This record gives sequence, structure tokens and C-alpha cells, in this order.
Amino acid sequence: MKKSLREVLRTIESGNIDPAYLFHGEDQFLQQFIIDKIKIGLFGSSNGEKTLLLPDEMGGKEIMERLTNIDLFSSKRLFVMRNPQQLKSPYRNEFLDYCKNPINSNCLVIILEEYRESVAMVRDLKKILDGISVRTPYQKELKEWVRYFLKENGVEYSSDALDSLIDIAGDSLHHLANEVKKISLMLDDNQSLTVELVKQFSGWKKEHQRWEFLIAVGQKDLNNSVKIGLSIINFTESMLSLLYPLTSLFQEIMFNNMNAGTFSRNIGYIALSASVKRRLPEFTKNYTYQESAYALELLFQIDQRIKTTNSIDESELIQFLFKLLQNHA
Repeated sequence: MKKSLREVLRTIESGNIDPAYLFHGEDQFLQQFIIDKIKIGLFGSSNGEKTLLLPDEMGGKEIMERLTNIDLFSSKRLFVMRNPQQLKSPYRNEFLDYCKNPINSNCLVIILEEYRESVAMVRDLKKILDGISVRTPYQKELKEWVRYFLKENGVEYSSDALDSLIDIAGDSLHHLANEVKKISLMLDDNQSLTVELVKQFSGWKKEHQRWEFLIAVGQKDLNNSVKIGLSIINFTESMLSLLYPLTSLFQEIMFNNMNAGTFSRNIGYIALSASVKRRLPEFTKNYTYQESAYALELLFQIDQRIKTTNSIDESELIQFLFKLLQNHA
């Protein structure tokens, strides 16, 4: 019987670590969040060994040697492997055999960001391991995750405080987790979280918020976009963490343009806070379909550079904003 992600987390936190996991989905926060839990379960407070296995950078022989090498001292090891479908024969079959009989003292986490049944490796892995979804949650699932983060940080709360947290930081799980962690450090002992405290702590150092940046971009306000964007990159964010909400913003604008301004509401998750989503009709009027497509192309190029070169966040942000908005300054 397949387990839900929450059940898997509870099992890991109880200290029962499986020798192999198959994750599918694109949410990098969730991927890292669970891997961190597994690492704590395996190694406790000690610095255990985590090894990345990347078929596009390592040969199949090296990957299998690392996986099957037996440590004479029987120390535990954690392996994280992305996109195993890139393995070539005969190592593809060796890898599948390992998944059938993994070394019990170790843990192998397999991550498939694409989970198409048409891919042979995906079909074969699903026959061996139960897939665990690490996709970005839908809007209706966010409350469960906020409750989880609040409980994990020992925070008592009112139901309207929970809703307020989602309104302020519900554009991503990463943002929600950070906001709850920050609030837990600011609360006094035995103090319950209220809406007033959420609003108070959300501006605890008067730093700019991600939603302010997205609104400035949606309004085509170059000066404020640069000012707020640089502020949050230097204080709380990275260019990589901004790529997802920016992509979501321009995908929504493009979708609305394709539907000739008909704003039928999508029941799926949109990686934007409520304050930004409410203004999507306004932002759609500011951008043509071609402009939103151009923005998405620029964001794709930035993503490639961040993953393959030593790009500088501030430079990437400024170039993106000027290429997109300089004619509207």
C-alpha cells in the first residue's frame, strides 16, 4: 500500500529509514526537506556522508562502484541520484538490480522530476519502489503544511493566524517554512500566534517582501523592481528562489492573454501569494502575450546559466529587469 508524503515523513522522523526511496516531482524545497530529514535519521547530529550521483556528469561504472562499495567499518551512507534514466547499458540493469536489493545500512534517494510512463526507467522503477510525490502542493494542501511547520516549531496558533500566514507567505513552501521559523524565534514562551502577531513579525526588520517585488514587476515599475529586487536578494532570497514565482507570474499573464482576458480561476496551485493573485487582471493589461513569452524565455536562460556557470545574482536580476522593462521606465 502506497504511503502519503506525510506518512513517509512520520516514519522517517520515528527513525525508520528505508534503504531506497523514489521521489517524483519538481519541488526542490520538498526534495531537500525530506533528504534533510533522512540525513538526521541516519546520522543524528554527526556529519554523515551524502553523495550525489549525477548520470550526466558521472559514468555508470563510477556510480555503481560507489553504490555497491562495502564500507569495512559499516558506516551508513546517503546517496542522492537524479534522473537515472540517463544511465546507459549495462549499468542501467545493474542499477535496477541494486534497487531490488539495496544495501540495508545505506539509503538511496532517487529523484525523477519527470515521471512519464513512456520512459522505460520510470516504468521499471515503479515496479520496484513505491513512488512518493514531491510536487508543489495544491492550494488546498497548504493548510496542512502550515500546520506541520507550526507543530514542528512548537507554535500554538489561532485558525485565522494560519490563514494570514498563507496570505502573506503562501507563494511557496520554502517561504512558508522560513516565515514560520522566523516567527517561532520571535514569540515569547507559551505565546500563541495571532493575526496581529503574524502581521507584526512579517515586517520584523522592515525588509522588502517577495510579493512587493512581484507587484512592482507586474506594474512594469522598473525603478521599484530593481530597488526591491536587489534588497531581497541581498537580505533573504537568491535569484534561483525568485525564478519560480517570476515564472508563475508570467505563465499566468500569458494564460490570461491567451484566453482574451477571461480570468477563470484555476483550482491548481499557483506559486504566488494572494496579494499578487488578486492583481493578475491588472498585470495582464500591462503585458502583451509576446512580452510575457519573452519574459519566460529570459527566465529560462537565467535558470540555465545559474545551473551551469558561476553567474552573479545581482547581475542576472538587473539584466532581466532592464531587458524586460527599460522601455517603460
